[in-house]
Amino acid sequence: MENKESTTNRGVYSKIRYVLGRCGIFVNSQKSRLIKRLSLPNEFLRDLEDFEERNSLVVEPKAAHVHHRGVCCSRCLKAYALSKARELRFACDEIAPLFVLMNCEAGHNGYYEDSGQIIEVS
Repeated sequence: MENKESTTNRGVYSKIRYVLGRCGIFVNSQKSRLIKRLSLPNEFLRDLEDFEERNSLVVEPKAAHVHHRGVCCSRCLKAYALSKARELRFACDEIAPLFVLMNCEAGHNGYYEDSGQIIEVS
């Protein structure tokens, strides 16, 4: 990709681990190695974080004195990421490793939910 600002590998690793974790996707050592090889634009990573935050389905306390955290549907996140990757015209080899990490279907029968709206996977 040209002219797209990318985070460092460490930044990508942290952001992807965070978003996947919030969607209930456990990141083991094999997945960690795959994440560390990704280089994705900041814009894309911010979009995934924003999607996860606005689409938390369940709120569960981490601890009594700490902020609550939500859990986002991994299938909806994957469908959103796929649509966003197509919109940003990512090459298949750039985004494929992320979809391998998200070991689930993209969306629900061709659709995903975003802020209460049902959107067709593009």
